[in-house]
Amino acid sequence: MAYDFVIKQGKTFSRVLRWEAPPIIYKPITGISQSAPVSITSTAHGVPSGWRVAIVSVKGMTDINAANSPPKAKDYNKASAV
Repeated sequence: MAYDFVIKQGKTFSRVLRWEAPPIIYKPITGISQSAPVSITSTAHGVPSGWRVAIVSVKGMTDINAANSPPKAKDYNKASAV
């Protein structure tokens, strides 16, 4: 993703940059919808839209689990926080 920034002389520029980095943090899932796309509820997860997440150790709907535990780069998908 690339951005073009315009910075005007005498003005203040502020941009928050966040990036994914270890450690991996695990949060409990409190609900999963059986729909496409899947909707997962996890209280106080703190994940902003666009960040990648991996799901592990789900019982019942095992198809949404990452192929590896701990997850590898290919196991992550972009999340949309609602």
